[in-house]
Order: sequence, then C-alpha cells, then structure tokens
Amino acid sequence: MSRLTTSFTIAGLAMATMLPSAASAEVTQEQLQELAAKLPESTQVNVLAIASSTSEWGLLEKPFWTELVPKLSGGKIKVKLNSITELGVPGGQMIKLVRSGVYDISDTVASYADEDVKELDAMDISGVSPTIEGIRETTAAIMPVIKDALQQKTGTDVMASWPTTGLVFWCQSKVTNLADLQGKTVRVFSKTLSDFVKALGASPVSMPFAEMAPALQRGVIDCGITGTASGNIAKLPEVTKYVYALNAGWAPQIRIVNAKWLEKQPAEVREWLQLASQYFEEQMAWPTQIRNHKMGLQCTAGADTCDTQGGFTKYDSTVTYPTDAELETVREKVKADVLPGFAASCGASCVESWNATVGKIVNLTMTE
Repeated sequence: MSRLTTSFTIAGLAMATMLPSAASAEVTQEQLQELAAKLPESTQVNVLAIASSTSEWGLLEKPFWTELVPKLSGGKIKVKLNSITELGVPGGQMIKLVRSGVYDISDTVASYADEDVKELDAMDISGVSPTIEGIRETTAAIMPVIKDALQQKTGTDVMASWPTTGLVFWCQSKVTNLADLQGKTVRVFSKTLSDFVKALGASPVSMPFAEMAPALQRGVIDCGITGTASGNIAKLPEVTKYVYALNAGWAPQIRIVNAKWLEKQPAEVREWLQLASQYFEEQMAWPTQIRNHKMGLQCTAGADTCDTQGGFTKYDSTVTYPTDAELETVREKVKADVLPGFAASCGASCVESWNATVGKIVNLTMTE
C-alpha cells in the first residue's frame, strides 16, 4: 500500500504560488502580440533544448517554442527547435554550441556547464534550498553573479531562469528515511549532487537521465535522483517502489543567448525575445513547476489529490518525507561536506559572491 506522509514541504507549495515575480512588470500575451506588429517579416532563431524524455520538454519547451512563439509573433519569429536527444549530444555541450554560434539560444540545466562556469553550480548547491519558494529567492539573489560569469566566460546572456521539479530519490531498494541511504548506489548528474550523496553515506554514479530507468531495473543502482515530475512522467514507479522525498536540489534551468547574435538583431527583435522569455518564466515555467512538483509526488503515491493532466500517472508507491530532525542532519552534512568541496572548485571570488547572496539568505557561510 502506498504511503504519502504530509510535510511542511507540500504545504509550502501553496504559498509559493503567491510569491511575487522577480521581474518588475508582468508581461501579457496581448502585449507581445502588439509588439509583434513592429517585427521584421522573418527572423530565424535556432534553439537547443534539453532531453525530449523530460517533463520540461513536453510541458514547457515544445509548447512555447513551436506553438506560442509563432502565435504571439504573428509567424514572424521562425524557430528551429532541437533537443539534445535527437542530436545525441551530452548536456555539457549545450552552452558550447551557443557560444560557437551553432545555436542562437539554449534552454539548459545550469549545472550541465559547471565545468566551464563553476558559478552555475552556485545557483543550487545540493541540500541548501529544500523548498521551491527558497530556491526562487536564492536564484534571484545570485542571478547578477551568474549573468556576469556567463558574459565573461562564454559570451552569452541570460534571458530567463526557472527550476525543474524537486530532485528526490527514486529507489528500487527500500529507502524510507535518511539512514536507509547508507551504502546505496545513487544516480547523480552534477558535482554538488555527487558530494551531497557521499555526505549522506551513499555512493554516487553519474549517468544520463535516459540510462537511469534501465539501470534501476537491472539493479546496477539502488536509487536515482531526478525530478518529482520527470520521474513520474518517465514511469519510474514501474521500476522503483520507494520515493524518499528529500529535496536534493532543483536543477535550475537557464535560457542563454549568444550575445553577438543578439546584438546583430533589430532592437524590436531583441525586445520581443526578452519579453517573451520573461513571459515564459513568469506565466509558464514557475506556475507549471510549482504545480508539477507537488503532483509528481501525489500521483506517484496514489493520493486522491492526483491530477493526471500533463502526462502524470497514478501509482501506488511508498512516498515518505524527511523529518525535521533529518533535515537538520542534512543541513549539518551540507555545511561540513558539500560546501567545502564547492568552495575549493569555485575559488575565492565565487565564494565571496555566494556568501553575500545565497549564504546570507540561508544563513550559511562557505569558506575555502
């Protein structure tokens, strides 16, 4: 029988819908349609997005770029959209493909490019922001640092940012509390996730999202970390029995644009793309992810509140949440074992920027 334990994390989701937008004014579809009248007759935009097997592709990326942009631009913005799945390239190549001019814009998971821009991992150090309202506040605080780092190191600008759904533990082995993670092998996809898993006494195994379900089914790994929505929509409950809903992070995504390409565009095109991205962030990405984070867990547990709209499936898995005592233990482990590793790789300036922004909000101090 499934078990869905009520937690402050779920209760906090309702509050998140009331969070003010980071932007100064709300962009509407009507505004974008009016501005479209000033656009040149045709502007080609080549866009690269994340894996087509993720919930974000089907619920956000594809609808926005292939349906909404043509509609709101009056057909004047012509988009060629590809996912890394069809190209067969790893996520770590996404920023490089924009920097080189192969693509004009990319919607990418920030940590995919942490080898080139260490500051990107500072957006979401695993275990630091356990709630979706918390990651919204910390992301907004550190965004000026992220923008500056990307401009200097990659020649790209940030047009929008938003989270995936909360990254939790999907397990074939029985994991219903923090102690159960001891000795387990866990799929990760970033350096801070790897450090986080090690701090909890488990062994990280780096692998792409597409390989996680087969690895769980074959017993190659005990658990995999991925989003609450992505896991449900990818039908992970068919190869797992347990979800331990300790939020290991939010895998923030960013929309980056090749700065040189953008500068060459008419002012009207630049304005329209920026406002359309603001609309996407405010009106599509954040509301969708707030709802989907909650629904991924509720549908996986088979709760009566499950709404299958958007590709969710109702299962009967055991879903448990960390206790307050476990969350305090996690915080101490993050402070002792995760933050020092990040500081060592990021450098003094990065550490200083993090302490002045995210660290101040979460009341943590990082030292080299």
